[in-house]
Amino acid sequence: MATTVRPRLNSPGKDAVYAVLKIERLHPKETVPVAVLLIDRSGDRIFLRFREDLASVVDPTEQDILCEMPAAIARFAREEGASRLLDYFLDTSSGNVRMDKPEVIPTPLNWKQATDQLFNEKVKPHIGLTPSSELSSVLT
Repeated sequence: MATTVRPRLNSPGKDAVYAVLKIERLHPKETVPVAVLLIDRSGDRIFLRFREDLASVVDPTEQDILCEMPAAIARFAREEGASRLLDYFLDTSSGNVRMDKPEVIPTPLNWKQATDQLFNEKVKPHIGLTPSSELSSVLT
């Protein structure tokens, strides 16, 4: 049996990597984008932007677990590193939480602004919220 080797996107370098986190809802059945993760590979930092209305898009039976996701991701990145977090999602993205295929982009001049821009392009069109009503955080 042949083994597929997946290339890692987390080796130190000049580029950044971003991915969109999505939650699979059961009622109605749909996949909803909920966050953007932007990884600074050379500094091993993560920049996160989550929907503030996360509780309203998850199924009621999963609210306790999934609404803790922003804090859990931030804690994991702080303790294990942003690159390790990306590997974790690449290896275990299943069930109700999924991560789109990470995309490599040029290193932004302003990480916060790049995170906001990615959020506005990839997540915001699905919710129609104003930027002031969303949660944004940066970990160093």
